[in-house]
Amino acid sequence: EAVALEELLDQLEIFERDVIYLGDGVPVFRERIEQAMGERAHFALPGINRQRAGLVAALGAKYFAEWRVVTADEFMPTYLTP
Repeated sequence: EAVALEELLDQLEIFERDVIYLGDGVPVFRERIEQAMGERAHFALPGINRQRAGLVAALGAKYFAEWRVVTADEFMPTYLTP
């Protein structure tokens, strides 16, 4: 499900926590994210700022080692729309 950027930023503001942003939408929305979140906005480094299947596999291995289960329905990214 796509979420409008403003809606997501409003939701994140409630948590009052730092957030790491990554993905192909970050260059498009970075300035707006920085304006809204200030010092609580952090951005993944260029070499790791895109979604990769290998990262999902690494997280799966970590969860497996912890006997933690997340269904495919629960593991959902948040897609931003302008």
